[in-house]
Amino acid sequence: MKVEIKGFILFGRHEWECCTPPYYKFYNYDETEGFVKVQEHSFEVEVPAHFDPRPQMVEKLEKEKKKIEAEFQARVTHINAQIQSLLAIEA
Repeated sequence: MKVEIKGFILFGRHEWECCTPPYYKFYNYDETEGFVKVQEHSFEVEVPAHFDPRPQMVEKLEKEKKKIEAEFQARVTHINAQIQSLLAIEA
C-alpha cells in the first residue's frame, strides 16, 4: 500500500540546542519551534501489506507504564519517609 507523507523541509534548531549548529529536518511546521520553513514537501512510501503497528505500539505503552509505575513508587517511598520522619519527631 502506498502512503503519501506531507510535511515541510525546515531549517533551524530547537531553543534547547544552543550548542548545536542549525540543521535541516522534515516535520510539521510550527513557527514557535525555532525553525523556518524552506518549502512544503511530500513523498510516497510503500507500506508492506502485512504491516501491523499494534505490537510496537503496545511495547511503547508498556515501557511508558513501567516508567510511570517507577516514578509513582519513588514518590510513595518519599512520602512514607516523610511520614516516618514526622512520627519520629513526636516520639
